[in-house]
Amino acid sequence: MAYESARYIQDTTIHMESGAGLFMTDIFTPGWSESRGHSHMIDPLQNERVSRW
Repeated sequence: MAYESARYIQDTTIHMESGAGLFMTDIFTPGWSESRGHSHMIDPLQNERVSRW
């Protein structure tokens, strides 16, 4: 869980052999704001996924 003013950057590169299989998932949950006392969305959120086979 990311706190207020957190930044999230994820880069994933997957190299697979011919005939290989992959199941991959990401879960993004709201962060927590101490000053506001409630959840908030992460800003900015950057997620890039590249698959090659």
